[in-house]
Amino acid sequence: MGIENFKIVLDIPNAVYYAGSVVSGKLQFRLNKQTKIRGVKLHFLGEAKVSFKSLYKTSRSGENPKHEVVTFCASEEYFSIMYYLLGSSNSEMQLLPGEYVYPFTTTLPTILPSSFESEHGKIRYFIKAKVEIPWGVDFKVEKTFNIKTNVDLNNIAEAKKPIKRQVEKSFCCMCCRSGPLTMVLNLPHAGYVPGQNIPVILEVDNASNVDVDNVVIKLQKVIKWRASVPEIKTKTDIVDLVELSIGGVRGKDSKTYTQQFSVPVVPVYSLHPCSIMTCDYIFKVKAETGSCHVNLTQEVPVFLGTVPVYKNGEAPPVDSSEPLQQSHKATMPMTQPPFNPSMPTTQQPFNPSVPTTQQPFNPSVPTAQQPFNPSIPTAQQPLNPSMPTAPQPYNYVMPAAPQSFNPSIPMAQQPFNPSMLMAQQPFNPSMLMTQNPSDPFQMPPFNPQMYVAQSTSNPSAEFSSSYLTPLLPKPIMPMTHPPN
Repeated sequence: MGIENFKIVLDIPNAVYYAGSVVSGKLQFRLNKQTKIRGVKLHFLGEAKVSFKSLYKTSRSGENPKHEVVTFCASEEYFSIMYYLLGSSNSEMQLLPGEYVYPFTTTLPTILPSSFESEHGKIRYFIKAKVEIPWGVDFKVEKTFNIKTNVDLNNIAEAKKPIKRQVEKSFCCMCCRSGPLTMVLNLPHAGYVPGQNIPVILEVDNASNVDVDNVVIKLQKVIKWRASVPEIKTKTDIVDLVELSIGGVRGKDSKTYTQQFSVPVVPVYSLHPCSIMTCDYIFKVKAETGSCHVNLTQEVPVFLGTVPVYKNGEAPPVDSSEPLQQSHKATMPMTQPPFNPSMPTTQQPFNPSVPTTQQPFNPSVPTAQQPFNPSIPTAQQPLNPSMPTAPQPYNYVMPAAPQSFNPSIPMAQQPFNPSMLMAQQPFNPSMLMTQNPSDPFQMPPFNPQMYVAQSTSNPSAEFSSSYLTPLLPKPIMPMTHPPN
């Protein structure tokens, strides 16, 4: 052969998926010689088929009836996805000897029936690959995968309703009618999961003269197949999953049975939207009377799912089945979760009560570089009067560098202080300062707190401050009138 090791390898080894999930894998093969091909084709297919044998009337009208055994069948397709991994239907190319690997990925439809295998019908899903050889025999390989469906019983209205059913029967013997045999069945709801116990309350009132030999409880699976060729025909099969005997009731007597009925661990199927097969479940109670009397039976439909029914006020249950392939949800961890004040994140928002990499200023907590505080020593030593040091922080008892006039906050420049010696000499009455009132830069606003004493040597002389202040009007001196 020209091709070897031709196979499909899925990324999920057990090949079980949910509807709407992504199927991915790779197609690989090895060529031992140069081969001319048209292309490498991949086909995803989901389908159901029904086939069973039954009698079929073959005679025409007016003739003697004739029947023969024929095969009744039906089929339907859920999806079919085909595409080329290499080449096309019209291309031709030469492949050299060696290994070839082609990855693939396909998204399944969101609504699919579960994979199902039964005696007369199947629901299957395939991946088919083909290396098309022009004017020759194609190389083919096929792989099946399974679809699993989660069934939440809380989404089925009938599954949450309680069940109370009553049935009765009267017996006749020698034209004499007896009292009735009555059964009342009570179930908390109609939906259950595999492994769950069903609390059964069964009331049996036997007012007849006929003894009930035994009361039997059953859980049954009912499968139906519907064929359309050569004509429409339905075949039904009933399988007992669990059977439990709880005792008999004599005539003119009554009993109430309270029984825990355990649901067996069986696969759960959801065959919707399949129209040619159904799989249902029935809870059946039968009172066996024996002899020539017909048994009294009561049947109620029940549902099997993967998520149990929960009562109002209870927390929703979690699906007990292990998820085989998870899709993204708001409840799963994200690569970068949204901010939640109650939950630490990779980078927390600022919280004054929680230390961070760089804390905001807090006077009561020392930091890497604290603001000035006279009561807390810093990297720069405080002033020592006995030893001159580098520029020191502000100290109330010692003049510092020029600072703003605020005793509590040291500033770079200090306002004028008469008690401090300044570089500019005080006013000398013998020297007049030239003022230019027309220049605004030489005329700061008047400050009444800064006055300079007048020269007593010349009362009529102009006076000036140590700052550039405007010329004040000459004071008006009181005049004394000469004596007459």
